[in-house]
Amino acid sequence: MCATYNADARDIARDLALSWLQRHDKEMVSRNAGLSLEALRARVEVAPAGARVPLKGGSDRAHALSRETVLKALATPPSALLEALEVAAAPDDAWRAAEPRAREILALTSQIAETGEGPPTWQVHTDTRAHVRFLRKHAPFHVRRLAGGGVILATHPYRSLWPLWVDALFSLGLMP
Repeated sequence: MCATYNADARDIARDLALSWLQRHDKEMVSRNAGLSLEALRARVEVAPAGARVPLKGGSDRAHALSRETVLKALATPPSALLEALEVAAAPDDAWRAAEPRAREILALTSQIAETGEGPPTWQVHTDTRAHVRFLRKHAPFHVRRLAGGGVILATHPYRSLWPLWVDALFSLGLMP
């Protein structure tokens, strides 16, 4: 998944449990989406001890997530999980290095489109293999607390939220 929404930020661990169950049980997220947090915890607990799921989207820290790590995350105070996710969402060095130039080019292109004045422009194809690979590895994560108490986790559609979760869980000492 590249985006999730929780109406109540206290349920942030639902995302992790739902995703883990989907990968482990090979079931659609929609089948379990209406379950309470306690019911999700029970579903994770009945998985065999040591069960692991591969992490789609890759992470430099881990390639699989264990049942035990998910259970630890479910037992972690939601405020601590949310704070760890916010810290883990910081853009990496490669993104920070590329972003100013990309913003400059975007602003100049917009200005030229509006005024018709400026240097000549050419359409750029952003679906090259190198561009897609860069986005899959470096596109930033967004953790937004909403005024009504909800929270949104999001990233580029080419990327997965798994690396965000891994970094947050690692910073909390929940991953080996």
